Amino acid sequence: MKYIIIILIASLIWTCKVSPDTEKLTDGNANDTIKFQYKGFNTGINLNLLTDNKFIYRDYSYGCTGGGENEIVYGKYSINNNKLTLNPDSIKFEYLPFNTFNKPLIFNLKYGIDSLKIKTKYDIINWNKTKYLLSEEPDSLFRNWYILTTNNFKDYIDTKRQWNDYYEFADFYNSGYEPKSHGRYLTQNFEVKNDSTFDNLDLNEINIKWRNLFLRRPITAKITKVTKNLSEDNVIESFLVEIDKGRKDGVIAGLTVLSRENLDDYIEIVEVHNEKSIGFCYLNENKYGVGDIVKTK
Repeated sequence: MKYIIIILIASLIWTCKVSPDTEKLTDGNANDTIKFQYKGFNTGINLNLLTDNKFIYRDYSYGCTGGGENEIVYGKYSINNNKLTLNPDSIKFEYLPFNTFNKPLIFNLKYGIDSLKIKTKYDIINWNKTKYLLSEEPDSLFRNWYILTTNNFKDYIDTKRQWNDYYEFADFYNSGYEPKSHGRYLTQNFEVKNDSTFDNLDLNEINIKWRNLFLRRPITAKITKVTKNLSEDNVIESFLVEIDKGRKDGVIAGLTVLSRENLDDYIEIVEVHNEKSIGFCYLNENKYGVGDIVKTK
């Protein structure tokens, strides 16, 4: 989906092997610790909630040629009415060199440096066999990347400036990937069999502020126009695809649509009008054409 570009760039920097330390968080009794995680390509986040109301939050990235970073945040937490609050007090930051013969650089810091701040307020959502931690706090990874790469679309920029766990979760839900696959948000998973049946998400579980992001039913649209998006030197960088569904149909900026035939060539909506929308995609010229049908899932 839309994260392929980010993953490819990350792989050029860190490449392909997960460090054996990825899953280690040694403090606390493992049997009593509540564990949430996000696991991406050589990156991830672990959040361990210990029985003494202390937490350990770890954001890591590694590469197969060596090198990586560990940000480990310590503090206390509280849970009240399905809301989790983290109160950080200290950080251990580890910079792992590419040369494994060199020792890692370790910094013990008081919490508060802007570039190392973490999300601290979460809603706890229950759906089938998974608990989700969703925060309203913006995710700088997506915000900065997408604004830099698509700076011509106001609707899209406005959405990405506030992109958070709710937007990310809604994107995976609307695209049909949830509840089997998760985005960049923390989850606590219990065993789910491949043939398991899933209940529909109770949207009443979702904070009313963000409920409009979740589609009540899938959107089916027809492509009405395809335009080449050229770079300054007239090289085709991507395509703009216009569809016949818009704001009145529930389309929002950031929504993903695709066809059954082109599952890997998604179209991400960047501009929304009342009765039509424009999507941005990287694809071969003949993958999509006028009259083709695309869906959210």
